[in-house]
Amino acid sequence: MTEYDDHHAELLRAAAIQMRGTDLDRSEVGGDFTLDGLQDDHRWHAVAFGIPWNGWATPIVTAETLRNMIEDLAKLDGQPFGEIRPNGDLVVYGEEPEDNYVITPNERSEYALHSLGWCFLA
Repeated sequence: MTEYDDHHAELLRAAAIQMRGTDLDRSEVGGDFTLDGLQDDHRWHAVAFGIPWNGWATPIVTAETLRNMIEDLAKLDGQPFGEIRPNGDLVVYGEEPEDNYVITPNERSEYALHSLGWCFLA
């Protein structure tokens, strides 16, 4: 992949996040969620949900829930998809280190998982 391709991939990822339109308005009360395609025993708790994106849930979670999710998915996948840095930022691993991206918690130290671009079910 060239630097040009990397730049385009980053622009597409940023555009996709913006197009989801999740305002973190906490439009829906919290509840359990999972990833599309996972078995029922892999569920986590969202403190709230933002505006749904294309019919998918947009969970907002605490750091504790995010840590549990990282651990559970690492067990399923055999490797973690990311880590929470000491400053609170979630680093999501890309194929190459320069492809990593960061999700920063909001002022309540909560994470809006719509930024992952995954298909969540409430």
